[in-house]
Amino acid sequence: MHFHTRAAALAVLLPLTLAACQQERAEGADADETAEIVQHAPANVVTVTGRDFEFDAPLEIAPGLTTFRFMDEGPEPHHLTVFRLTDGHTMDDFMEALRDRRPLEGIAVALGGPNAPGPGGEANATLQMESGDYVLACFIPSPDGVPHIAKGMVRPLAVRGDAAPAQEVAADIDITFLDYAFNMPEEVRAGRRTIRVHTHESATEAHEVLLVRLAQGKTVEEMNDWIHSLEGPPPGEFLGGVTALDPGQSATFTANFLPGEYGLLCPIPSVKDGEPHTDKGMMRQFTVR
Repeated sequence: MHFHTRAAALAVLLPLTLAACQQERAEGADADETAEIVQHAPANVVTVTGRDFEFDAPLEIAPGLTTFRFMDEGPEPHHLTVFRLTDGHTMDDFMEALRDRRPLEGIAVALGGPNAPGPGGEANATLQMESGDYVLACFIPSPDGVPHIAKGMVRPLAVRGDAAPAQEVAADIDITFLDYAFNMPEEVRAGRRTIRVHTHESATEAHEVLLVRLAQGKTVEEMNDWIHSLEGPPPGEFLGGVTALDPGQSATFTANFLPGEYGLLCPIPSVKDGEPHTDKGMMRQFTVR
């Protein structure tokens, strides 16, 4: 994953995550609802606060299934992306690769994380954390175009202790990322659902998911067009998702499904040719009843 392509992807994600935040608040979602999601997950809970331009986070946590509860104190929007460093590599190696626009392959593995909730908001994602060394980073760019990681919004995290028993979040929906498609159930029922996402081992690139509830009469193709242009109001509301997952990696998130039309999109630019994965066919529309 290259620094400039990742920054480009997150420049697209910024208005989407803000739209998600506004949509959730319009429906009356609040911190208590998010806390309830966290409490019901069979996981350790780690609270991380993001502000311009730093993380307030523990330097060390225990291994095991971990829910990252991310609080954005702004004033710019922030998110949390978790990378596991491979054996023998350091955060300095990670940062040097990004500065040189070299792939992170062999240096770090992208594990996903909570998307930006917007200033004053809260988000969460549940990941499996093994003993080792990690990097927490925010790639969202400021209005001047500089990603927050380049302004100092990056922090090491050590995971230490005996290996915890394997745990999994009980998921209502499983979605697999392929090159370049989403494999998911044909039917999704209305209600609050926990979604497990997984990039298949056969994939050659990292993938992510943006979940959208489409406006009346709008299509996922129109949403993809809007992501490219960012002109006018979006043809739908964004419900979050999980950021980039390297092949073989999994994470979970929770969303509230009301009856209607929905879409899944992966707008990450390809490391092969820079073309967004959506333009390679990685988008899907489905109905919730």
